[in-house]
Amino acid sequence: MDPATPLAIALPSAPPLARGDLLDLANFRDTSGHAASFFFSLQSIPDKSHHTEVTLVRDLVREEKHRVDIKQAPGLAEDLEAVLMRAEEVRLSPRHWRILYACHRQGFSRKFALPAPKPIRQLHVGGRFLLAPMFWALNFCTPYGVLTFERGRARIFVVRGLQIQEFSGRLPKENITLHVKESSQTSSEKHLEHHMEGHVRGYCKGLSEKVRVFLAEEKLHEMVFGCREDLWGEAKPEFADLEKSILIGRFVPSDYDMPAADVREATYPIFEENRRKSGVALLERISDEPARGAVGVNAIMESLIEGRVQKLMLGRPVEGTVNECDNCGHVQPRADGPCIFCGNTSLHNLEADEGLIRQAVLTDAEILTFDGDGVPGFTGAAGLLRY
Repeated sequence: MDPATPLAIALPSAPPLARGDLLDLANFRDTSGHAASFFFSLQSIPDKSHHTEVTLVRDLVREEKHRVDIKQAPGLAEDLEAVLMRAEEVRLSPRHWRILYACHRQGFSRKFALPAPKPIRQLHVGGRFLLAPMFWALNFCTPYGVLTFERGRARIFVVRGLQIQEFSGRLPKENITLHVKESSQTSSEKHLEHHMEGHVRGYCKGLSEKVRVFLAEEKLHEMVFGCREDLWGEAKPEFADLEKSILIGRFVPSDYDMPAADVREATYPIFEENRRKSGVALLERISDEPARGAVGVNAIMESLIEGRVQKLMLGRPVEGTVNECDNCGHVQPRADGPCIFCGNTSLHNLEADEGLIRQAVLTDAEILTFDGDGVPGFTGAAGLLRY
């Protein structure tokens, strides 16, 4: 068996969407208005006898067919059939987001699956693909690592949303109990304790080196440690640099062979709390450094157009709208005048979060989204500027 073979739920460590995918989606435009965006997740296992998920998706498709003259849009009819096909996949993993972006007229089709712990049922047909629903889910799927260890043995995982994967063969092994047995025959208790501590320190040093390699290979920036408190005292010196930069929390496992699903359940609240604290810290920085911050939909849109936004922060609800030009397709702050890019006078309103996210993708700004009280008291939009 390959030493990196997953021992739990399969989970690719690569990002679920590449930057190239996001740029393609953000740039896509269909002047006939037949670009279909579909998002679906039940967050519960449907009744197999009633095909709940198929019925719900058919209802979405039926509503869209009533709105659009399908006879005049045969390509769209093909795309809606593809949406129905996605419903058949839901039963395999009903809690995963099934996402489809399709425009038969332009030969465009992309499918994605996200392990996001939120329900959704949405189908939209228009001139653009919807990005906002996906980005509200993506932040729940940010990957983080989990290391659990005892004296002489360790396990390592990657968690992304609802999924967890364990990797074997990536960490050092040492049977410290064997050293203890060998030493106990000739050593005093004090010497034995010193001998044991030396082996523990040596193992932790090797373990920390392997963990650093793992984090780099899997491109992880956050990690949770799991061990007994007394062991953390012994291991902490070897992980001092990780504690300052990457460690987001610790927990005490129920036992060394704790099931992977239980590891995920024990650590995901730590991940969520760290997200909340990071959001609070970012908002404080934006408030404390006015020259590096922008607040409000129009101010942030202006900064995005200039390419100045480093981090875009959105908290539901994001009220308001921006404008999109019917001629050149550029999004821009809402105003009564013509398009600031081409001078065209025909513009339409676009939901603020959709417009901000699209422009953020195009200018390579990091996008952070928070639901409800994710960051207490924060709703709307804020941005940290590059300069």
